[in-house]
Order: sequence, then C-alpha cells, then structure tokens
Amino acid sequence: MDYANRSGHPPALATSAELRQHKADAELLERIQLEADAATLELLQPTPRRQRLQLTATQQAIHDQILLDVADPRIHTVGLFGNAGVGKTVTTGALVDSLMREYGEAVTLCATTHKAARQVEKAMAALGIPDPDCITIHRLLGIRQVRDTTTGEEYFAADPKNPPVLDESIRVVILDETSMLPQQLYHLLMEACGLFQTVIFVGDDRQIPPVSDGKLCPAFTEAAR
Repeated sequence: MDYANRSGHPPALATSAELRQHKADAELLERIQLEADAATLELLQPTPRRQRLQLTATQQAIHDQILLDVADPRIHTVGLFGNAGVGKTVTTGALVDSLMREYGEAVTLCATTHKAARQVEKAMAALGIPDPDCITIHRLLGIRQVRDTTTGEEYFAADPKNPPVLDESIRVVILDETSMLPQQLYHLLMEACGLFQTVIFVGDDRQIPPVSDGKLCPAFTEAAR
C-alpha cells in the first residue's frame, strides 16, 4: 500500500514535539466546542419568572383597581395614600412589578429628593424588583432650581445639562414621598404629562411637608384615589 501527500512525496514523520502540539490543539478545540455547546444550552433554557409579592386582600384589591385605572384613558392621576405601617411599600412594589411586566421600560419611578430616591431603590430591591431605578422629579422634568440674583426669588428652569426623562416613551410615572412635593413642582408635572400618561402618587399626608412652601401637595385632594 502506497501513500503520497499532495506534492507526490511520502510524508515526513512527525516529531514528538509536533505530536504534542497537535494533541494540545485538539484538546483546545474540544474545550471551546464544549463551552459553546453549554452556552447555547443555557440560552435555550426558559428564564424563571419572578415570584409575585404576596398581598393582603385589601392590598390586592387596591393593586387591581390601580391597574384598571392606569389602563383607563380617562384617568391620569391615581393616589396610593395611607399612614405608616399600612403596607404602601409592599403594595407599591407589587404595582411596580405588575406595571413593568405590562409596560416594561415605559414605567418610571421618581421621588422628591435624591435621598428619597435612594430609599425607594433600596425598598424595591428588598422586595425583589430587579434593578430598580428611581430618579428625582427634577431629573424627570429636566429642571433645576435657580435663584433670581436681583429679587432673591427661587424658581425652576430648564436644565440644559439634563434633558427631561419624561417624554412620549413614558406610560406610567410612580412618584413616592408625595407629601414632600411642592405645589409648583406638582403643577409642572401635571403640565408635562400627556393625555396618555398616568401618574401614581404614593405618600402619607401626615409626613414631612415640602420645605419650600410647607403646603400639602394638591395630589392628596385631586388624585383619583
């Protein structure tokens, strides 16, 4: 039996070093193939769904009604109000979970201050909400507080460095710590919202009032609930 390579000459015998290199290359290719197969199998596995939060009968009823309100084009403001300890945080977490399942990134969480926003993020994370992101209402509206150097009067103006987050892509705004919301910011928020958007105000009218004017936010009397 004869054998010839492509040049027509018998092949040279491989050295032991070349044999070791061939073996190492074969093992490397096999490992890469196994890793690729494992990655493909992982992608094909169904993503486990988050467990929904357990609510009391009253909390569930409020949760369900607010979902109906958000879906109703005639309703633009909804209030989730109550004293400390009644379960607003858990109910809010369940609402955030349900709304994000329905509307995805079109749901935005915001609060009146940076500190309040961080507290909301911690509370939502503790309830199992993945990657909760809460911004200030100033960031939502793309505004900053400025002072008139002549009169000393403070007012809100557009922030050129931070364009508003609230645009046509946002379907639902959930605002926590509503008791701290100044009337001027409340009216700016209402003016910025379109007819297709819903704001859910969450808060307790017995908590800290706005520092700027000390007046109760109109949301407590004008919200749908």
